[in-house]
Amino acid sequence: MVEIRVKKRIAVLFVAVLACFAAHGQMAGLENNPEYGGLLRTEQKLRTQEDSLTTLLARLRADLRANADQRAVLGQSILKLESQLFEVRNQAGIVAGKINAIEQEFVIRNLGAESVPAAADTIAKPAKQMKLADYLRDNMPAQEYAVWQRASAMESGVAGLVADYAANHAQLRALAAAYAVEASALRADSITAQFGALSASNAAIADTVARRWAYIFDNKGYACNLLMDKADNKHYMFRHESGMVQMRNEEAQLRGVYASDAIAFYPLERSFLTGCEIAVAEYAGDQRSVDSMRNALKGVASQKLEKVKIDLKSFINYEDVKITGATIYNVSNPIPEVAVHPHGTVYRILVGTYPKAQPPVVFRNVTPLAVWRAGDGQYRYFAGGFETVARAEEAQSVLLKRGFRTPDITVWIDGVYHNLSWEQRSAAASGKMFRVEVVSAEGKLSGKVLDAIKSVNELGDISRAVSRSEDGTPQFTFVVGVFSDKVRAEELAAAIRATQQPVKVNIVAVAAE
Repeated sequence: MVEIRVKKRIAVLFVAVLACFAAHGQMAGLENNPEYGGLLRTEQKLRTQEDSLTTLLARLRADLRANADQRAVLGQSILKLESQLFEVRNQAGIVAGKINAIEQEFVIRNLGAESVPAAADTIAKPAKQMKLADYLRDNMPAQEYAVWQRASAMESGVAGLVADYAANHAQLRALAAAYAVEASALRADSITAQFGALSASNAAIADTVARRWAYIFDNKGYACNLLMDKADNKHYMFRHESGMVQMRNEEAQLRGVYASDAIAFYPLERSFLTGCEIAVAEYAGDQRSVDSMRNALKGVASQKLEKVKIDLKSFINYEDVKITGATIYNVSNPIPEVAVHPHGTVYRILVGTYPKAQPPVVFRNVTPLAVWRAGDGQYRYFAGGFETVARAEEAQSVLLKRGFRTPDITVWIDGVYHNLSWEQRSAAASGKMFRVEVVSAEGKLSGKVLDAIKSVNELGDISRAVSRSEDGTPQFTFVVGVFSDKVRAEELAAAIRATQQPVKVNIVAVAAE
């Protein structure tokens, strides 16, 4: 009954999200452009859906924390909604780009038109106090003032997105901390799924912030500079140039350091832009706006949010092969299915492949056993679970003595299966060798990777080649070992992968010289 109530609540809230719609004002001069009007309505609808989805997700996450027994139902609903939120934000970005293109084309096309009232080449300080908005309206071309209005209307939405990003980031930190101490593989998988979905959501938020804030910063900054330049306010222009240089230098130091450049840059750029608007408001004599903007600046918090990641750990239980007096498997205790782990490496011995399921007595009292039925419909039976090739080879010898004709060494690497013994036999028949390659963005291998190589291939030479990735950046390929034995090559590759360094490891079959 609890699960049914949860699902009903989710359905009611989601219907409310889909029903959201709100109108949006148009830029002066584009009232009769049907495409522009339709895009504005679509954008507002998407923004409203985005806000509603964000609210709904916050509620469901709160329910998740309060109702641990409903983790599965709520977790799936959260993943589904986060996927929908990502799509809404992606569509909103596309629509915003089309709107910006129409507005910019209209402004450029009408810059010299007589029908558009032009602002004076120079402006004087007003004789009496004026509201900032009125001052801007009276001293800017109508189209540019409309752009300023639209940029101003977008600011609160961007601030909200930055707050959402920070809240999600706090949850990512909590998930990473929970994963670090989680002992259950099932619960750990649930945590990594939530972490991945939330990371994708934050990436979408950061992209949206970058696009929208660039529009706001560029257009409002342009408006301030235009007015102060016409007012011949040299003090403002000097402060603006020097402040811009300082801000860009600070951003250069922050770039790539924190979770998101767009989010880390936002407080700097918002403070800088607000300072520009304060200067214009002071010039216009609008002290109320000056005080309001200064108070708003007090609430602009730093967003230097550190990068968060989950260091995946293995939940594999390694077990050596044992021979018992009688089989431990029966109808009440059947041979279990193979546990396929999404992270980690485990070696097992394939003791038989059959078109039909086999009775436990076939396997000569060997334990532990596990069965795997792959896509070809064959039943494959495995013995043991080993951390290293060496331990697997010891078990292989035991099973050969026990009467198994071809006990093959197999391996699962991050959930992907390989029959190493079969691959070795195939390579030997074709005269092939196995080369282990490490691909890195760095020009040298880290100490951890070198230590892993030495642990398996002490005397091996390392050669390096340089190539270009798809985006044109250099990448380095290190050949760290050549083996006649695929099992040895896989052992070296597994040791390098276990270091969790930012490298890619490949095993390449090559013709023997």
